[in-house]
Amino acid sequence: AFRDCSALTNVTLPNSITSIASQTFQDCSALTNITLPNSLISIGETAFFGCNELSSITLPNSLTSIGTSAFYQCSALSSLSLPNSLTSIETSAFAYCSALTNITLPNSLATIGNFAFFECNGLISIDLPISLTSIGTSAFANCSALTEVTVAWQMPITINSGVFLGLTLSGITLKVPEGEITTYEAASVWTDFSPISAVHNLTKTACGNFEFGDSTYTVSG
Repeated sequence: AFRDCSALTNVTLPNSITSIASQTFQDCSALTNITLPNSLISIGETAFFGCNELSSITLPNSLTSIGTSAFYQCSALSSLSLPNSLTSIETSAFAYCSALTNITLPNSLATIGNFAFFECNGLISIDLPISLTSIGTSAFANCSALTEVTVAWQMPITINSGVFLGLTLSGITLKVPEGEITTYEAASVWTDFSPISAVHNLTKTACGNFEFGDSTYTVSG
């Protein structure tokens, strides 16, 4: 529909739209802003492929799937918050998004496809939700800036060594649920991370001002 519209900079889509099909905005190289409607359910393959000026995008809470190579080589995309309705991220969906430093993966997400975040070499940390059941080969391969991975499963899911291909896992911190360090130390691939540390859930009840860790709170609760 708008492929190769190289001067298009801004798009607002109406609330009647439920899907963005394959190649709809592919290679719209000047596109910097798009407003997606709350009716949107799916983004098709290569929909925003090569939109290398797109620096941010708000994905609506109606969205359930992001197709193959949907945001491939969106090299200006710097932050990404995925909605709690999302269940799948397909192959190479965010590959070569080199400006991406942080991603928030929702607790609705079940699958991350092969090469989904391949060579996102600005990515510093990832938090894998408990809903996630499979991570494809090379999903986070060559993410050379990655220093920390946090997981929510009590029992680690099975992944192959190619998920983090090209990375030295012994230099990446793995944070796991409290009490599960030995479980991850015995699990294939996960055991290669170092250090493996626990995420502690801490609580404190107080009235008025109080200190907790290295923070001072001024409201009770």
